[in-house]
Amino acid sequence: MRTNNSGLVYVFTGNGKGKTSAALGMVVRSLGHNQKVAWVSWYKTRQWPIGEVRLPEMLSAMFRKRIKMYWVGKGFYLLDSKKKKVGRTGTVYDFDTPEGHKFAAESGLKLAKDLLTAEIPTGGTKIDLLVLDEVLVAVEDRLLSKKDIIGLIKLRGKTNIVLTGRGKVGWLTEKVDLVSEIQKVKHPYDKGLLAVPGMDF
Repeated sequence: MRTNNSGLVYVFTGNGKGKTSAALGMVVRSLGHNQKVAWVSWYKTRQWPIGEVRLPEMLSAMFRKRIKMYWVGKGFYLLDSKKKKVGRTGTVYDFDTPEGHKFAAESGLKLAKDLLTAEIPTGGTKIDLLVLDEVLVAVEDRLLSKKDIIGLIKLRGKTNIVLTGRGKVGWLTEKVDLVSEIQKVKHPYDKGLLAVPGMDF
């Protein structure tokens, strides 16, 4: 039960798998309570074959109108300015410029602000849950600032917010309600195994 008039702010961080999955679980729960949900994803694009892109179309019409998902990313961002990175699990390519990535990140921030301060196109009421997927990575990569995120949180009103992504979050701990750190103990990637559809993306 809510004990104040402000939305709750949850953070899922750490180097383990499951941060986005946890956020998706909260989306399902919110929809189960007939709440309105918005999802803004940094880095990820609609062209990526990730399962959550298809979530709205898999829902019935009643639930579909209660969720909006936005994909503002430009793909992988390699800080060392190389355009590709070869690892044990495959090659990662960066197809955009640093300026392009920063513009995309800032566009996502503006979209999130608009979602918190304006009525969403369908339904005419404010959203109940806003998920900011991988936004903490954008801060770690210096595409967004800590001040940007703190300012965004202050706009939440009664909307609950979930932030995900790797990165240090000590600067954020006192300003949020929950921090869960997901640590890797073991991962198939360590053996060079590729990501599995339905399990990892």
